Amino acid sequence: MCRAWDNDEFAFGSGHAPQFRHVLFGSEPVVDRAGVQFLLIQVRTFQEIPVICAVDDEAAGVKKATLYYRTSDRRPESAPISNSYDMRTLLDLAAIRMRARRKAVGWVAPDELAKKLDKELGGL
Repeated sequence: MCRAWDNDEFAFGSGHAPQFRHVLFGSEPVVDRAGVQFLLIQVRTFQEIPVICAVDDEAAGVKKATLYYRTSDRRPESAPISNSYDMRTLLDLAAIRMRARRKAVGWVAPDELAKKLDKELGGL
């Protein structure tokens, strides 16, 4: 039997609140073919701003002040950003998500208006 799991308790009530307040968790109880129950914990991708690791934990393999991402060029895993290509990809994704969110709430000029404003500037 799976022990009770509460996403909010894990993220906010376990003494890790400062570290996990921007991390989105999901969970789902799963039963394998042998009938063994376990809990699948999903750490979701950031919504708008990448999360910087706030703790050093050798047992968990994480280091404070490090950005981690999901690898796509090898076995999927969380890995520290170690090159400019991965950093650029992360920054592009954050910029796209920020723009989409701002556009959804009306903070970004519609494309038609942006074109008119660019035309008005006359190439300045």
